[in-house]
Amino acid sequence: MTSDRLLNVRHSDDILREWQRTPIVDFLQYHNLGADQRDYERAELLICACMDFRVSFNIPDKFAYIIRTPGANLIENQFGLVAALTLADVHAVALVAHTDCAMTKVRGSEERIVSGLFASGWDENTAQRFYAEQAGAHALTNPTDFVIRQCQTLRKQYTNVIFAPLVYDVADGKLWQARE
Repeated sequence: MTSDRLLNVRHSDDILREWQRTPIVDFLQYHNLGADQRDYERAELLICACMDFRVSFNIPDKFAYIIRTPGANLIENQFGLVAALTLADVHAVALVAHTDCAMTKVRGSEERIVSGLFASGWDENTAQRFYAEQAGAHALTNPTDFVIRQCQTLRKQYTNVIFAPLVYDVADGKLWQARE
C-alpha cells in the first residue's frame, strides 16, 4: 500500500513521536511487529474499527475494548466511546479505517440495500426512507480522509484523549499510521 499520507510501521522507531508512551505504541508493536505480549488486568485502549470480517488484530487479551461499526464511524456511535472513557478509564483511542471498505460503495447501492431490507421483512417505503436518511451519515469517499477528519473532530470535543488515525490494509493485514 502506498500513499504519501500513510506511514508504515516496520520498526519501533517508525511510530509517530506524539504516540510515544501511549497504548497506541503497544498496539502497533503487537500488531505489526509481533512484540511479546504481556498480561493486562484492564484495558488501556479503545479500538474503533470497521465491522468488516477481514479486519483482525494481534493483541493480548484484556488489552483493548473494541467497538465495531460500519466504516469505523465513531461519531455516529459515541456512546461506546463515552462508556470506555468514563466507566473504564481509557484515555487513548485508535480509529482504524481499512482499505477496500464497503462503506465507500454505499451511495451506489441503494437498490441492493432497499431490496435487502424488503427481503428481511421491511416495508419498501420504510426501507427507501431509511436509506435516504442513513446513507449520507455512513457513506465514505476515502477511508483515510474519513479517519483523519473523525480524529480531528473528536479531539475538539475530548481534549484530554489521544486519538490515533490508522488504516488497516486488508491485503497484508498491517496497520498504517495516517498522516494528518
